[in-house]
Amino acid sequence: MLENSTILLVEDDENDVFFFKRAFLLSGLSNPLQVAENGENAIAYLSGAEAYADREKFPIPMLIVMDIKMPRINGFEVLEWLRNRPELKHIPVVMLSSSSTESDKERARELGAAAYVSKPMEAKELQRINRIIVEYWDLMSKQR
Repeated sequence: MLENSTILLVEDDENDVFFFKRAFLLSGLSNPLQVAENGENAIAYLSGAEAYADREKFPIPMLIVMDIKMPRINGFEVLEWLRNRPELKHIPVVMLSSSSTESDKERARELGAAAYVSKPMEAKELQRINRIIVEYWDLMSKQR
């Protein structure tokens, strides 16, 4: 994965953001990581609206890792919005959830998520998942 390629984390839980960032760093990843605290901010970020208009500071991500269960606009709604934007629909999205129900997994697939990952509870597992996600997208980008 190109070191300058931004990853966007969309997560409303401050603790999960903290642990994701920590695992991200411990995984040895040097990609810029941007965080949107909810679905509304994710849409604003991706559309370059308001505070996110500066694309130098807030570049289009090459990968989105997004929680499903968020207030107001959930991850499924953001994913559906994203897939209806020709200029953005190519961005791979990994859905994160504490739920492992088949209906959530199926809905994520139907909306075009590249992967669905149940949130781990331990830091080592999150670190391993971060590494797998990035290695996978690195491999995919080399095949293009």
